[in-house]
Order: sequence, then C-alpha cells, then structure tokens
Amino acid sequence: MLRHAIGNLGAGQMIWVEPAGFGYLEGCSPSIYDAGYFAHYRKICETPIAKALNRFRVDLLLDALDLNADAQLQTVLDVGIGDGAFLRAAAARVPFGDVTLKGCDINPLGVEYLEQHDQLAQLEDPGGFDVVCFWDVLEHLPDPRVGLRAARSVALVSIPIFESQLHALKSRHFKPGEHLWYFTRRGFIAFAYQEGFDVVDIRATESAIGRDGIETFVLQRRPA
Repeated sequence: MLRHAIGNLGAGQMIWVEPAGFGYLEGCSPSIYDAGYFAHYRKICETPIAKALNRFRVDLLLDALDLNADAQLQTVLDVGIGDGAFLRAAAARVPFGDVTLKGCDINPLGVEYLEQHDQLAQLEDPGGFDVVCFWDVLEHLPDPRVGLRAARSVALVSIPIFESQLHALKSRHFKPGEHLWYFTRRGFIAFAYQEGFDVVDIRATESAIGRDGIETFVLQRRPA
C-alpha cells in the first residue's frame, strides 16, 4: 500500500493510505478521559441537539433489533457511553425483557455509572453482543477491528467522514490524541467489508441535526 507521511503534527504523524481511503494518526499522546470529559457530556445531554441525536440513534437501534428479531433475548453494547444519555434514552423505548442494554468505557466515571446501573460489560466479553453501538467512538480506538469483532449481528457507527487527506487535516474533526482514524466513505465501506460486514444503510441525519461531516453506517455481519 502507498503510505504518505506528511510531517510532524506536534502530537503525532498522519499516515494516509490513499488506495484504501483512510488515514491514521500515530505517535499521539492519548487524550485523558476523566471527570471533566464526563461532566462535558452531562452538561450537554439535555440540549436540543443531544436529544435529537439520541432519538435518531434509538430509532436506528430499534431498526437494528428488527434485523435480528428471531433471537429471544438480544444484547446491546454501547461503546463509550459519554454520560449514559443514549443508554437512558434506549431503556425508555426498547422492549422490556427482550433486550439487555450494556455499556463499556475507559473513563473511570463512566465505569462507575455503569456499575451503579448494573450495565457494565467489556468489549472483549466472550460471545460478543447482537448489536454494538459506536456513537463517535470507533475513530478513537487504537484498533477499530477489535471493536467490530464484538458485534455478532449489527454494528451502528456514527463517524466523521472525509473527502481526502487534506480535508481531514483541515476539518474540525481533526483531533490529535483523540481521533486516531480518518476515513473516506469509500474507505470505511471497504474496511467494514474486510471485517465481515456489509453496509446496509448510510445516513447523514446527524449532519442534518447540526453535526457537520458526520455519517451513520448500519453494518450487518455476513453469514460465516
């Protein structure tokens, strides 16, 4: 693969793989996911945009559960819970008794929240989960393949999408130390396919709500 290293970006170096349609920021100091990070999400969870996002995301989750409707009990994992707002919104609408909602996080306050609500799980739990949600999360993971492996049936992914390397570097979503992966639409579809998923839906709803440059992908695992 063609690899382009484009200078020292202070926090790391952007490696852009043009034929594959993605870039990776290596050599960054990881962001600190701490009390301030948790407090930020707690502060914004009741804003109109946040409420609209969670309505859309829960609608998408309900559609995803329908894709696997034959299962007697479905398990859902929310990766990177923010302050737990999506889990709370989902709990109010998913069929009671038919769906188990879990979450995982690396923020100690996120872990504490999940423990208090008896919802703590691990991304690497044996057997995985029927539906795994990555709302603004997959681009943070050092290895996003590990995340997708946890999804037995469906993965829901909201992620920034870029037109090119230069677009990524100039974007508001270029966040060294926080966003490690930068995909074009073509690149993300190819990446998902390589990991055993077909992209069955792509929506720009989050951008329409007010989050510029975010697309949401519904990934369905192909039969083995």
